[in-house]
Amino acid sequence: MTTTFDAAALTRTFRERVPGLDVRAATSQHAIDALQPVLVVSPSSQDDVAAFLSIANELGAAVAPRGGGTQTSLGTTPERYDIALDVNRLNALIEHEPADLTVTVEAGMRLSEVQRLLGAHGQWLPLDPSLPDEATIGGILATNASGPARIRYGSARDLVIGMTVALANGDLVKSGGRVVKNVAGYDMAKLHIGALGTLGVITQVSFKVAPLPVDEAYIAIDGPLDKLACLADEVIEARLPLLGLVLTRHGSTPDWTLAVRTGGGEAAVERSQHEVSRLGAAEALSDTPITASVWRLATHLPGDVVVRATVPAAQLRGIASEIEAAGAGICALPGIGVATAAWAMAPDAKAVAALRSRCEAVGGAFILERAPMELKRMLGVWGANPGGFALMQRLKQQFDPSHVLNPGRFVGGI
Repeated sequence: MTTTFDAAALTRTFRERVPGLDVRAATSQHAIDALQPVLVVSPSSQDDVAAFLSIANELGAAVAPRGGGTQTSLGTTPERYDIALDVNRLNALIEHEPADLTVTVEAGMRLSEVQRLLGAHGQWLPLDPSLPDEATIGGILATNASGPARIRYGSARDLVIGMTVALANGDLVKSGGRVVKNVAGYDMAKLHIGALGTLGVITQVSFKVAPLPVDEAYIAIDGPLDKLACLADEVIEARLPLLGLVLTRHGSTPDWTLAVRTGGGEAAVERSQHEVSRLGAAEALSDTPITASVWRLATHLPGDVVVRATVPAAQLRGIASEIEAAGAGICALPGIGVATAAWAMAPDAKAVAALRSRCEAVGGAFILERAPMELKRMLGVWGANPGGFALMQRLKQQFDPSHVLNPGRFVGGI
């Protein structure tokens, strides 16, 4: 719905009541599905975020948090959208305790900057979604983005130990702590991971981090899907020090590729390379060393239409085969059960709907991460409402009763 708020009046209100806010006119780059807000506000502190949200809630102005913009296409078109909340000025390192393997950062910090700061101490945050130079910590958590390292370290839910969130009414709520043993309130932090900013705006996060591997190696093996899927299972069963395991097929390439990333001590990595080669040879498959840059290309799928399928790990091979038949490029994570598929041009809607039905039939989920508005309207972004949807609705009503945070953008119109 087009906004009915006057930009000049809103600007005066926010500048008078929250002097620390940077307030400016929105442009087309802030649009969500061609719906453009009237203003962009950029707070410089958590208190400014809270004060801004309190006023927006009072006025009934709809707000969409925004970080690096890497996942702006995710979600249903908002019911209304008046103000973009740009969190990029919240980019401070709050605390790093190398001995405790913990770090606390503001939500607007880019992932690559977090890794740079930790890397100076021989540590890293084992989250590796696409586009780390653009993606912010808050955006990664709000969309529950992850990558191949999940096979070893788990998802964001396993790494977050504390979080501060600004609620729609202006309250700042803190859960968890800065030390791994302090798990008080941890479930409250989990609520906001993957909630697309519909329950609150993440402003600060504490993570447990990991030592950087002393050595790493990247190997690629080409072959048919069935053989590579079996090989992936054997590599997992071998309990190698994996940092990622990815099954990919790009465009019209006839073969699939299994890319393996291992990391640890030099001897452990060398043994892992030999073991992967041995397992591949037993399947009549040969391996080739690849570079880190080739690995990154293999794990990022650009496209006009991008979907994410999540299924039980045992069902991944079958889903991957059906995605291949639908003409998509694919990046699948064996052992995890997540597959991303991308089409350069809009695919047949019936084929996409059939893939969703297949995923849901085996207890999985299938969402449109990026798609034209017409396809979103035709198929829906989220698919069937998940179990526990009634609880999700109650949480939305409790945390944001006026529906000012990303209204209608999440599952079931939340």
